Amino acid sequence: MDSFSVDHDILGEGMYLSKVHEGNNFFTWDLRFVRPNTKLLDPAAVHTIEHILAVHMRKNLIGKEEVVYFGPMGCLTGFYAVTRNIDKDKVQELLVEAVALALVENKVPFGTTKECGSADFHNLELAKEYLAGYLKVLKDWKGENRFNYPSAKKGK
Repeated sequence: MDSFSVDHDILGEGMYLSKVHEGNNFFTWDLRFVRPNTKLLDPAAVHTIEHILAVHMRKNLIGKEEVVYFGPMGCLTGFYAVTRNIDKDKVQELLVEAVALALVENKVPFGTTKECGSADFHNLELAKEYLAGYLKVLKDWKGENRFNYPSAKKGK
């Protein structure tokens, strides 16, 4: 995936198209919440975001067939999403809606001991802080090449 070959020293918060899969109908998204190597997302808040956004993206907005995967990055700087058969611009629009819905959650979806293997390992308040910050990033994410990873400037 391109996310492993991108220069993480210049990568910032954003929404990057990490890979277009065979047939051009599957897309892997790098949803970067924080700048790499500067800070980490709290693991309990990441777990909560995974629950909330997976529900809103699959159930309420985009659909089970279009969202193939949503989960955290091991480096704790963001998430990966895999979508299919949906326009790139529409993914951004629906992600904005999903994050806005997440901000009004008052409980963690599927967060009980019957539904979750680590039901006590959530932080809804901090998850909402991260989501509010990322919503600002998404709303300002504009431009023709906005989904491309940044490239190092010559002479650096």
